Amino acid sequence: MARDKMSKLYGLTCEGVAQFNGAESTERHCMSRKKFVGALVGVALLAFGAEQLYAQSDINEACTFAGTIVIQNTNSDITPGAPLMLKVATKDLLALIARAEYYNTNYTSTNFPSGAKLIKNGTFGVNFSVVGKTNNVLLDNVLELELDLDIGTWTAANGNTGTYSETDYGAADFYIFEDDAGGVVDLTMRGYFINTINNSAANKNTGMVNSSQSFTIKAAGGTGSMYSEATENAVLSGSFSAKGTAQTF
Repeated sequence: MARDKMSKLYGLTCEGVAQFNGAESTERHCMSRKKFVGALVGVALLAFGAEQLYAQSDINEACTFAGTIVIQNTNSDITPGAPLMLKVATKDLLALIARAEYYNTNYTSTNFPSGAKLIKNGTFGVNFSVVGKTNNVLLDNVLELELDLDIGTWTAANGNTGTYSETDYGAADFYIFEDDAGGVVDLTMRGYFINTINNSAANKNTGMVNSSQSFTIKAAGGTGSMYSEATENAVLSGSFSAKGTAQTF
């Protein structure tokens, strides 16, 4: 199947990766199979702490991704030459998602409309979706991305006095995986994350709370495969962040 050259994640066609151009797979694998043992920080969480963390309402947060993929050049076994470098951003993730979800009949087009946003929701059991310019839902469950968090420590303040603030720290694994729509992308980016939640006191009349939340993965990197499931041939480095504000109960 010819790759869509408009998508950077599928559009590499130079000699260095020519041998991978025919690689296809029709079986979707679970990204969670690559979960790492251990974490950059301790993952013990007191039961009281878990209860407090879960008690905070999750809101939609718009995502920003920026990364560099370095792909091994395989033109020669003896002198393969310099690796290929590919810059990728949020729009490239959206292009990959649209193509894959169209292939799997979960979306009606091979691209999202102008102004589409990648959305993160949740700290425990993170879900990704895609919304339009006016926040209308285009895709409610993105299968090509996964974010696993190991909470190492957290701080909270004013939980019983109306306003509430919380900061969580730990290790995060951000997975990008797709092998249905004419290519193989299987990458992991691991780094240190900071997650913050700031809630106002509840409105006395409506009970509504103004919530501001943000999430950032810092100093992230990892390995994976591009166009070939047989061998790890790529390194991914970059950053991932998400921010949002909303009224909640």
